[in-house]
Amino acid sequence: MYGIVDQHVFPFLRSLGGDDSTYAHHMKDARFTIPTPALLAKVVDLLDQVPMLERDTKGDLYEYMLGKIATAGTNGQFRTPRHIIRRWWN
Repeated sequence: MYGIVDQHVFPFLRSLGGDDSTYAHHMKDARFTIPTPALLAKVVDLLDQVPMLERDTKGDLYEYMLGKIATAGTNGQFRTPRHIIRRWWN
């Protein structure tokens, strides 16, 4: 799993949308920084136990991880919770 993510998934993510796309521009420096296969396996196992169907857990997890890598607010990437989106657009 570690080799696939490192050698295939991240290069694929960096190239999505073509070389001249805005996405590729922002992803050009994306790096897979989980240092060991054992740590990646542990992260995947822990995430597999998180219930993700009834709430906006994926968005909560995304913001938590942004905060952990100290980029929250700097990259301008924030999510809007589903209950606010539903209220606003309904």
